[in-house]
Amino acid sequence: MKYYISDLHLFHNRILEKFNRPFSSVEEMHEVIINNWKNKVKDDDTVYILGDVGMYHAREIGNILNNLPGRKILVTGNHDFKNIHSSSYKKTFAKITSYLEIEDNGRNVVLFHYPIEDWNGKYRGYYHLHGHVHNNGDSLSKKDRRYNVSAEIVDYTPISLDELEQK
Repeated sequence: MKYYISDLHLFHNRILEKFNRPFSSVEEMHEVIINNWKNKVKDDDTVYILGDVGMYHAREIGNILNNLPGRKILVTGNHDFKNIHSSSYKKTFAKITSYLEIEDNGRNVVLFHYPIEDWNGKYRGYYHLHGHVHNNGDSLSKKDRRYNVSAEIVDYTPISLDELEQK
């Protein structure tokens, strides 16, 4: 299986109030994210994290992710650039890139942290998955096959493309 999620913002205290996350502490948020991930993702699955994994704390974030199942691929966001220089953080990921195009069960998918108005293959049925806007995505124009996978939108749980289409 392939799963997607963005904007975990691990160790980011201010994210709780900034985007009205329903947690009393970052520790509680971490616990929910970890439990949701472990209840869904298997060791042979791939999880594409579309940026903003966490704030600083590279070693601690690496430890959390290393203990989660699945192969992890990071499509970097605006809060990842300091952490990707840490060896303990980098070794967590099978790949780190700023943009990626993949195939998911016969569907072409463009992965980028930021929402794109007009993405490669849009007029040929390609999908675009992004994060960055959290739960403030209402200001975006509605586009077929463009999905926001920010943690707040996907209930802090990695989500498949099939599940996104069903929403």
